[in-house]
Parts: sequence; structure tokens; C-alpha cells
Amino acid sequence: AWLKFQLVAAVFLLAFSPKAMRGRPLLLLLPYAAGHGTADAGVMSGWHRPTAHVVEAMAVEYSVGDFVMEGWLAKPIGMAPTKGVLVAHQWMGLGEYEKMRAEEMAKQGYAALALDVYGKGNRCSDFQCAMGTMQTSSEASLIRPRIAAALAVLKHHAPEDKLVGMGYCFGGRMMMELARFPGKGASEGATLQAVASFHGSYSPFADGETAAAGTIVTDVQIHHASGDDHAGLRTIEDEIILGVNGTETVWESAHYWETAHGWTEPGAAVYSEREAIESHAAMMAFFSHSLGEVPTCPTQTTTTTTTVAGADSNTTASTTANSTTGDTASSAGRAVAGVAALALVWRM
Repeated sequence: AWLKFQLVAAVFLLAFSPKAMRGRPLLLLLPYAAGHGTADAGVMSGWHRPTAHVVEAMAVEYSVGDFVMEGWLAKPIGMAPTKGVLVAHQWMGLGEYEKMRAEEMAKQGYAALALDVYGKGNRCSDFQCAMGTMQTSSEASLIRPRIAAALAVLKHHAPEDKLVGMGYCFGGRMMMELARFPGKGASEGATLQAVASFHGSYSPFADGETAAAGTIVTDVQIHHASGDDHAGLRTIEDEIILGVNGTETVWESAHYWETAHGWTEPGAAVYSEREAIESHAAMMAFFSHSLGEVPTCPTQTTTTTTTVAGADSNTTASTTANSTTGDTASSAGRAVAGVAALALVWRM
């Protein structure tokens, strides 16, 4: 029944979204739209984020030429932020969900900027709008400077060498763009220490522009739903393996059994509370390592893969950690911590 709903929703969406189809064959967009299911970040249900009492948060405007964007900046009260995080929105645009995540990060001492690549006042309340706006905004020549502009704002509120990023769905694609091309394009002016992608898409914004060997210097953590595109996951994992070759970069990939696209969004019908909580706890630990907040014990080069099985052979979640010059204690510890904190989940 769930699959039928996804397919019907996808057909309806594409049938009434001619702008989204510009230059895109129907069959290429159909699986993407179907995969979204009811992942709307709580927009259509009218979900609102909880009140944050220990942070200050405000709308901030920034621009690329005449194109004005409005992000959401959150900072801890009573202390100067010691690090910064860029929060990238899903296909509906910046909303309550990303604001909540930014405020959560501010509670942990981050200056957190939830970016906006759709433009001030451009927010979607239905899938037709989301698909069309996302497709229009995905041109590399448009989105790269918009992400870089947000990064420039964040640099005013946090040390440049203590920046990380996190993104959801379309925002996960933005995070991979930042990791692929450090110091240029979307990452102009700064190189992030780490990025985390949640139920993200992974394809580059410019066709064929993937990471070259040894060019990824940003740590990467991927949180992937069992209901999402596994072919795309394998492709990005292969790209990361190539990109981190010969570097000190660490990467992890966690897979969540019986989860649907958008499973971290509390206002969406597909929300999975346990997985959402555990995955973000693992992200926090991952960021702490990447920012040098957790002591490590350097030893020999290692690659660690940890797989934990649940009650039966179909109930499996795995975390893969790769450190090309790293350390056994750090890599194994991160893999085990990631599994313990987030990856082992099964349904009764």
C-alpha cells in the first residue's frame, strides 16, 4: 500500500509540474519523486518546532547579486560560539525543521546557520512546488554561489577552522558538494572539517564533476534509509573511497533498516523517532572528533568496517569508517560508537 501511494503521488506530482520536467525525461524523475513519499518536513501538517530557551535565534538576510536569501541564525546565550555549523534544507525549502536543528546545535555551543538557496519568501507547501523549485535551484552556476554566500555569513560568527555542515534530502546533496570541492565553488573561502548527510541525494550539481583521487579532505558521514536509492549510495561510497585515497580523511556510512525517505523529520508521516535521535547523537560525536574535541591515539593506517545484525539476517545495519592515515583506536572507536549510538535498529 505504501509503494502504491508513493507511485500515485509521484505520477500526480510529475503530471502537474511541467516546469520541473524541463529537460528531464519523465522516467528519470519518477523514481526520485516516488522515493520522497510523504517526506515534507512537517510542512503540510503544520508542524512547529519546540521553543528553544537557551539560544538566541533570528532571520538573517544575505545575497548573491540581486538574489536575496533569508537564513536562520542560532547562537548560544551567554557565550561566544566556539564552532559553526551550516544546516542545509530539504526540498520544501528552509522551514521549521531546519530551524529546530539549528537551534539544537546552538545549544551545543555552535553558531548554526540554516541556509536558504530558494530565496527570501520562496518556500513550498506542496510537492509540486518542491520539485519545481528544487530543480530550478540545482543549476551548478546558481546553487554554488548561494551556498558559498551562506558559508561567508557563518564565518562571521564562528572560527573558520571550526566549521562543519549537515543537510537533509536536497541538503545532503549540498553537503556532498562541499566535501567534493574544498575551497572552491560552494566551498569558496573555507573548507569544512566535516559534513553529515541524512537521507540525502548524492549526485553532483554539474554532470560528471565528481571528486578526484585524494581531493576530499572533509570528513564525511552518511545516514541512509533502507527505502532510499541504494544504487546512488554505492556510487557515492565509491567516489568517497577514491576521493579520500592518500588523505587523513575519515568517512562513515550508516544504513537504517525499514526507514523511509525523510525519517528524521518529526512532523512527517515517515518519522522514525529512535533512528532520528540516535543518528544525530552519532553525528555530534563525529563532529567532535573532526573538530579535535576528542583525544585520539595514533597508530597504523587502518580501514574498519563494522556490521551489526539484529534478530534475523534481514535486520542489519552497518557503519563503515575509513581513515587512510588515521588510527586503529580512533577509526574502530568511531565505528563502534556509531553503531552503538545509531545503527542497530529493528522493528518488532
